[in-house]
Amino acid sequence: MELKYSERFRQAILVLTVEERTQVREALKLFLFNPRHPSLQLRKLGGHRGLWYMRASQDLRITIQKDKNIWTLRVVGHHDEALKKP
Repeated sequence: MELKYSERFRQAILVLTVEERTQVREALKLFLFNPRHPSLQLRKLGGHRGLWYMRASQDLRITIQKDKNIWTLRVVGHHDEALKKP
């Protein structure tokens, strides 16, 4: 599995608090080790082909685009913000 970061993701993570960044980092480590880990709750994003989302915390979501074996991190943010414009 290859993981890439979009520019939107890079910009969005800068807005998060240190604690939130830590939660995102831990979620991404877990994702690389086991994408189907229950705590991530990885799911397809309805109405968007190839887009998925996962939980970094109770409130933080990460949207991801899957293309074969490449996962591109698109957006990270609070639940409603992240899923509104994936």
